Amino acid sequence: MKRSADNRALLGLFRVLTLLILCAYFGAVAHLWHQNLSETRSSLAYINSMLVQGVRTTLKGHELVLRGLGHELVRLGSLDDPELGRALIERMRLIDPGMAGFGLARADGQLVLVSGIGPGEPLPSLARRPEARDSFAEVLESPHLRTGRPYYFDSLGHWVVPIRVAIRDVAGSILAVMTAGYTIDSATAAWANLKLPPKVSVSLIRDDGYKLYKQPLPELPRADALKAVYAKPQKQDVLLGANLPTGSGPTTLSQPESSNGRYIAYTRIPEYGLHAGAYIQDSAVIQGWLRRLLAPTALLLLFLVGGGLAYRRANQQQASSDAEIRQLTAWQQAMLDGADYSIISTDVNGTIVSFNKAAQRLLGYRPAELVGRHTPEIFHDPKEVLERAA
Repeated sequence: MKRSADNRALLGLFRVLTLLILCAYFGAVAHLWHQNLSETRSSLAYINSMLVQGVRTTLKGHELVLRGLGHELVRLGSLDDPELGRALIERMRLIDPGMAGFGLARADGQLVLVSGIGPGEPLPSLARRPEARDSFAEVLESPHLRTGRPYYFDSLGHWVVPIRVAIRDVAGSILAVMTAGYTIDSATAAWANLKLPPKVSVSLIRDDGYKLYKQPLPELPRADALKAVYAKPQKQDVLLGANLPTGSGPTTLSQPESSNGRYIAYTRIPEYGLHAGAYIQDSAVIQGWLRRLLAPTALLLLFLVGGGLAYRRANQQQASSDAEIRQLTAWQQAMLDGADYSIISTDVNGTIVSFNKAAQRLLGYRPAELVGRHTPEIFHDPKEVLERAA
């Protein structure tokens, strides 16, 4: 069916409105993506800053405690007679439930006093134990507390992080090394109670790839998860990636071993030789963006469906009106053709709208030659009229 002028105007209006709505929708899609990404990065940066602040606060507090305890033990003469400091070191172990134990070592690495181990029992050398050798060498060169590789403390049934501080005299010479074992999942750590949004992970990792903290743990039985995270170095960890810029801040990483990239906020903590980071898979970011799109997408579909139905109804009404007009026109023409005299119908401007068969016989014009023409154009020359009638 050929569209009427009214139908074409209605269709044009519907198309224009649809185009405007689609432009607004895709503008909202882009805006919501950038808003979602910006909020994700801000959230990661905040979580990472809280992690870094907690790490620095906790380790600085332990550093002060270990320095004070070490100087006091040296003053008491515990390097020569360990039993002089036993009461103090055992009392200190009870103060912090998150601390597995304390130990005092000579500058050569030999432990001389360890809380919880009675007199006369053999003690190891930190400089000779494979898991302690590297971090012990580090603490001799560093003015700050240093962390060691995590290990499983059998007597407590916990994974612990060794922390060590060199005890120096006023001239800077090393007198002893104070060491302690800090329980990894202890609630006394300033970072242990971080409230993480869904799909967000945090990690604290040494330069050599050993993790000191990770949350959440892999979805394994807890003992297996702790062993998987802390028992061996993870050189391919995202925080040690070669594509990480120096310094700190939010960035985007693409991981070769995963089909997903990651958004990450990280910070290097140079004084402790640690990397801290909060990250989220980009698939989780996309899911959050899609959830934000539900409302505008529903509005778009509502407009398209409602507009389509409204256009269809208007089109049907227009078609019905056109059919009625055609029926009335045919009925009118039949009445005119039934008359024995000539009848010519014009509009207010004198333009011919219709004429009957008697007028056609009289004037000699076919309908296509007269309809739409102005009457003065037809009747200005009576001779022409008579010639066509003849």
